[in-house]
Amino acid sequence: MDSSTPQNVLLLTDDEQQGQTLSQTIRRSVTRPVRLVAKLMDQWKHDSTPDLDAIIIASHRGPRYIQQLITALNEQAPDAPILVFSDEVSLSASKELLEAGAWKVLDINSKAKEMASGICDLVEIAEKGHISGVGLPVALQMLELERKTCTLTVVSGDRKGILFFKNGELIQAHTQGKKGLDAALEIASWSEVHLEFRNFCKTNKRTINTPLAFILLEATRKKDEEGADLTSKGELDEQDYGGPEESFLKGLDDIDFDEKEPNKFDLDQAMTSGPLAEDLQRIKRALARAIGPIANTVFRQNTINWAKDAEPTRENLGQLIDILCIEIEDEDLIKDFRKELGL
Repeated sequence: MDSSTPQNVLLLTDDEQQGQTLSQTIRRSVTRPVRLVAKLMDQWKHDSTPDLDAIIIASHRGPRYIQQLITALNEQAPDAPILVFSDEVSLSASKELLEAGAWKVLDINSKAKEMASGICDLVEIAEKGHISGVGLPVALQMLELERKTCTLTVVSGDRKGILFFKNGELIQAHTQGKKGLDAALEIASWSEVHLEFRNFCKTNKRTINTPLAFILLEATRKKDEEGADLTSKGELDEQDYGGPEESFLKGLDDIDFDEKEPNKFDLDQAMTSGPLAEDLQRIKRALARAIGPIANTVFRQNTINWAKDAEPTRENLGQLIDILCIEIEDEDLIKDFRKELGL
């Protein structure tokens, strides 16, 4: 989000006087543009406000009520930080609210300066950043390698998902209708995505214990299977099985059952001492610069499959490069990849 673009901030309070006081505090202390929507709690309705960037709750009611309110707000704005001003700020009460999805819990009876500082921190943490120039798998690995704590919003067409990272580990994921590992696998399979992040993790509750590398590989496998199923279905629909006099075993006599099975392609040997060693190493290095740490897995899997379908010769290396470009996805990275290979 551009710093000149107003943030949509929702303020929910118990009474009008409290709302007016906090509204004045926000206008005096926050330096960046803010579009403030102030409502009484009893008047607020789910989905009654625009896309939210940040939320402030100021209430003298008990933690149980505020927890329920946070749960409802999280359904509408799963990536927006929530600042709570409450009477009850004991360790146990604050922990309950943080586990429910609050970003921070402060004493509602704090001095105006302390409340203003908390609000300024909220607006700063709500600032959105964008990740561009890389595909989703590379972006996720960057977050893991840099041990980022953030909330990542992934948009693909009309689909939207949220990924929650804590110190570089994916701990939770949400999509419409799915949560946890199922949601993460679905999001990881999306193509042509738009990525936004905020530098905080909306939740501390861990529901995913599966390594990110496995999630990416599993998502790729499922995507490949779905593509193969569609291709197979299309081929079957168009296949001509011939008339009743044509045998399905046509050509069987031409098969030489004594022919030896071709030797399996040994990638490790080909990379070290084979005639393609230098070319394969150069392709692998270029791929690593394009997609990062998963390059080794992607290169190995696709090169072995390429060698099964085509004779592994220098003349056929162009086919391997085309296959790897499909894996890279991002057009700019594909151009850089081909340029480094002199293509």
